[in-house]
Amino acid sequence: MALMRSAAGAVALAAVLSVSQPLQAGQIPGLVARVDIISDRIQVVQPGGREYTFACKPNTSVTLNGKPFTLEMLQMGWRVVIHFDDRTGDVARIQAFQ
Repeated sequence: MALMRSAAGAVALAAVLSVSQPLQAGQIPGLVARVDIISDRIQVVQPGGREYTFACKPNTSVTLNGKPFTLEMLQMGWRVVIHFDDRTGDVARIQAFQ
């Protein structure tokens, strides 16, 4: 009986830990190569030419020099840092600098 309670406790603890794990954040710095406002995507290029394309959601936070901004207004060549969840690829925020 005690073994069953221990096993049940271990399962419950594992469930709590898996739900409460912090967001796994990734960051990609680069320059804006393209913004597609139809599909809400941003393409970023890093020095050396490596390119990344991210799909943004309506709740994706965008700032320019620390102030609220819109995805549609980002310009090609501006420096950006894309913050995203490593596990899902969801973009949490975009920081742009002019």
